[in-house]
Amino acid sequence: MEGKPLLTSKQKTAVVCGVPTQVVCTAFSSHILVVVTQLGKMGTLVSLEPSSVTGDIGKPVLTTKVLLGKDEPLVHVFAKNLVAFVSQEAGNRAVLLALAMKDKSMEAVKGLKEVIQTCQMTDGPRLPGTPLAWTPPAGPAGPQMEHAGNGSQGPGPLFLTSPLARGVSGVFVWAALLLTGHQIYLHLRAYTVPQEQRYIIRLLFIVPVYAFDSWLSLLLLGAHQRYVYLDSVRDCYEAFVIYSFLSLCFQYLGGESAIMAEIRGKPVRTSCFHGTCCLRGMTYSIGFLRFCKQATLQFCVVKPVMALVTIVLQAFGKYHDGDFK
Repeated sequence: MEGKPLLTSKQKTAVVCGVPTQVVCTAFSSHILVVVTQLGKMGTLVSLEPSSVTGDIGKPVLTTKVLLGKDEPLVHVFAKNLVAFVSQEAGNRAVLLALAMKDKSMEAVKGLKEVIQTCQMTDGPRLPGTPLAWTPPAGPAGPQMEHAGNGSQGPGPLFLTSPLARGVSGVFVWAALLLTGHQIYLHLRAYTVPQEQRYIIRLLFIVPVYAFDSWLSLLLLGAHQRYVYLDSVRDCYEAFVIYSFLSLCFQYLGGESAIMAEIRGKPVRTSCFHGTCCLRGMTYSIGFLRFCKQATLQFCVVKPVMALVTIVLQAFGKYHDGDFK
């Protein structure tokens, strides 16, 4: 007599939004493993556990947890919208999802869910007409985005993509732009200490740069990672701001000569709190001051170089945000 197989697995290969995609679904006794990859590797491993069941068995409380990979809110959102129905249709079994997505748009999520729905498996040999271990739910296959927080109950709209979220964030962004613009105007109107105020104005410009970049990234959420180009521009200006802040500090203290006249020859006070515990026995000198300056300014070189590399990789489709493999 033929024994019951230890597990049942089914694999599907499809093109989702122009990206070759592989989906593998494997049913174990207590878990269902779903692998969704567009990068040829496992990617982020997410666990979906039904922590409790309400009166309606079709709506369990699913808790998501990232076991391997980068833990970010969109990972939890994608996990619940892709395989929440798998747990429900399998009698609220736990699901392990290995996710490696290249296209993170809403259209791609919808297409991936349709591919997963085709992986209908049985737990072993069955007679014709026997129900499957899990089947796709009735109704449209499109995903209904959920809250990113762990333990959210049932499908619901993702707040980040709602008009309310974009409207509220837009109000705060434009408020920040107006307030910062007013401060910059006041500095320009009373431009009496240019050696210091030019650096202050550069620092103030970081507010509209960061605010506008964050708002546009929210508006383009999931749209083929176009926000990467905006973040690269922001990173370059961030490096410029670090240089301006260091220059402003030196200007406030009167320059290198004034600083050295004050601290030359004095011992460096060691402190774990200030991060100087490894400088025991050292004294302040012009070499020490310039070393600190060079250590800070190396960020101003590395950051734009990495931003340029990111833009090039993104243009050739080789950059995947949050994936360092």
